[in-house]
Amino acid sequence: MTFVVTEKHLIKLLPLLPEWVGVLVASAEGLRPHRAAGYNATVERAPIAGLLLLEEVKQFLLARGLAGVSTLRSREVGHFLRTTHTVPLSCLAQYVRDRLIARLPERLLMRAERKAERERLPPRRKRRSAESRLHAKRLGLSSSTGFL
Repeated sequence: MTFVVTEKHLIKLLPLLPEWVGVLVASAEGLRPHRAAGYNATVERAPIAGLLLLEEVKQFLLARGLAGVSTLRSREVGHFLRTTHTVPLSCLAQYVRDRLIARLPERLLMRAERKAERERLPPRRKRRSAESRLHAKRLGLSSSTGFL
């Protein structure tokens, strides 16, 4: 993981980051490396697999020759991944990365469809702020009088 920051924020950010996090400094001239990203030794299999759908994780495990995985529930798959050493973290991480990248065009298409639907519908009425509701209450106005 790499953070991109300006020189202004660098001093405050560095103490907050673990040593394995990389830092690039952005300036008018471009990006310059301040610290290269390292290996995060605290990454575990189950949380990485949690980024995928259960069926995708099962496909990965079946492809690695682990029989009987297709009948497992989500909790059981998570327990298996937390306790096993037969699934290399690097292979799982690469598979997750590939699946998420492959999903990107579909997600962008769905996002565009939702946006088009929002633009087609009339704008939603904004909820009044607590301050304006309190002001109306002080004036004795309510929704039943037709003024709100």
